[in-house]
Amino acid sequence: MKPNILSLLTALLLCRCKSQAILAMACCGFAVGALGHSGGNTVILDTSFESNQTLPPAPQHQVVSDKARTGSRSLFGQVSEPKKACFLRVPFQAKAGMELLVSFQACGDKGPGATIFIRVGEKRTRLASVDLKPEWQEVRAAHTFAKDSEGTVEIIAPSSYGGKPGRAWVDDVLINVRQPIFARW
Repeated sequence: MKPNILSLLTALLLCRCKSQAILAMACCGFAVGALGHSGGNTVILDTSFESNQTLPPAPQHQVVSDKARTGSRSLFGQVSEPKKACFLRVPFQAKAGMELLVSFQACGDKGPGATIFIRVGEKRTRLASVDLKPEWQEVRAAHTFAKDSEGTVEIIAPSSYGGKPGRAWVDDVLINVRQPIFARW
């Protein structure tokens, strides 16, 4: 659906609160973040694993050029037995009230899984988990922090904990911390 500015303006004039306005934006084809500004947005990692990009350490993966969603390279991992996984760990910091957004594209063979966790101190929280298919699919998660936090985002692919052993490719990783949409209104 293409955004329709006239429909959006009409819908916004009828709105009585922020939640109605957000719903109006979505119904008119606008991304919910479309009106947000970049203030308070910190990009932690934005990579498609190309040679001219800064890459995080990934000792359990390797950068390959045989398969990529965008560009010519992706991150590849393989597990060959049950209860094994390849981790990409990325440190982050977030102030209270900020939202951590994590997204990446992934595909796999033989049925491995992909998961997003965050670790703050000893506490580890699963944000998203999917079974990988041969076609590229988006894996996305968000978390809002109640207090100032420092920790690690864990992108796990492939994983045979909830899936089968196999191979996985990861591309187009974006991790950022921003003010939640309602705080930017």
